[in-house]
Amino acid sequence: MRKEFVYSVIALGAIPVMANAADVQTINPEVLTSVDGSEVSYVVGKLVPGKYKFKAQLTSKVYGVKVKIGGVEAPYAAKTSARDVDVEFTLTKETDITLTIVSTDPGEDGAGWTIASPVVSLEYDFATIKTTLAGNAQTLATTISGYNYAAKDEDVKAANALKKKAQDVAESYDDYKKFKLYAEKSTIQEEIEALAKAAGDKEAAYQNEQAYTRVNAAITPIKSKYNAAVTELEQALIGVAAYLLEDAKKDLNDNINVKITEATQASYASYQAGTAVTDEAANKKKIPTEEAISEIVTNWKGQATTNINAYNTLHGKVTTLQANLKAIVDVIAKSDIPANYTAEKTAVENAIAAIDKKIEDAKNSAAQLTLNVDADVTTAQTLIDGNPQGKFSFKKQVDEYNANVATTTAIKTLQDNLDAAKATVNALKSKDGNYEAKNYYDLKSADNFSSVRFSPCL
Repeated sequence: MRKEFVYSVIALGAIPVMANAADVQTINPEVLTSVDGSEVSYVVGKLVPGKYKFKAQLTSKVYGVKVKIGGVEAPYAAKTSARDVDVEFTLTKETDITLTIVSTDPGEDGAGWTIASPVVSLEYDFATIKTTLAGNAQTLATTISGYNYAAKDEDVKAANALKKKAQDVAESYDDYKKFKLYAEKSTIQEEIEALAKAAGDKEAAYQNEQAYTRVNAAITPIKSKYNAAVTELEQALIGVAAYLLEDAKKDLNDNINVKITEATQASYASYQAGTAVTDEAANKKKIPTEEAISEIVTNWKGQATTNINAYNTLHGKVTTLQANLKAIVDVIAKSDIPANYTAEKTAVENAIAAIDKKIEDAKNSAAQLTLNVDADVTTAQTLIDGNPQGKFSFKKQVDEYNANVATTTAIKTLQDNLDAAKATVNALKSKDGNYEAKNYYDLKSADNFSSVRFSPCL
């Protein structure tokens, strides 16, 4: 019996199934008669590939028979039963078949003989192929049910329809030809595989879209974080640190934005190629992290703080000098010191201005980090403390003024104490309340109240 090969849509390889049951399909029965003992031809017609049998009964006058299929003698063994002719033949391609029957011992020459009930039948295992095809369709329906694409329910119905189609195959030669059950893949199997591929493609497209969406969803917050980082640096890197901004933006762009673009392009390329699922992990690794962005921002803000602190420290020296000069000028303005120190004051102001210019020239640049004005500050402070030429000394004038103020203050304090003591004494009264102190002291006596004159209370 010829092997029929049935392929499972789901399996990785082909599963050969041996047809093991004979289903006889009769083809064109008719009665053939040889009136003169000559050969008889039986035109069967065009048959598709498969295994066939030719059976017939012979009259008693015929003692032997040869059967030729397409002019070629077919194997034959004499039979003793009434059903004498029993010949098998297999076709591997569609063929026009004519059977020729020749008696090998017709008995009397010219005697006629008859072949009764000639039958050509198909030998095929319909039950197995129907079960196999229905099973393949059922497996496909189950597989599609586990998919996620939107139209899967329609394809499950289609798979179930194919299952029913396989179950409804008639055990007939017509359906054998109609569904090409003789072929390596029947038309039903081809439909199952076509549906499997279409459903698989739809699911793959769905999963490809989902993976692409997931990668983009991971990229989106990083884009927002990048934009926020640019804004944060623009707000932080200002004033004396503004010169850092372009380099900071370039750092962010080269290490973050460029990588975001690369990750976006890689994700799209995978989507276009249909490999987004397999490439998902690798594409996500291309996305910069929030920590990487924060590290860059923190670094540049730290540099900005360093620059600001450096500038403030430098400028603080100028502020201190200005305050020192102002304190002296304010003291001189309140004193009786002659205002003839204009040149000296101008010299100090110029020295301070020169320091300020150095600091401002270095402002908003890396130079402010290494600028040293200590020598200039010392020179300016020397001018404030005292003119080295001796023509005029701010410090000497202020010291004298401060000394005078201190003396005046001390004298006033003593006078205030004396006035307080006088007021206390004047408020005294005798124990009996009849006398009160006069408003003067007898400084020559200090013995209780004997030095104080009392007046009678009126």
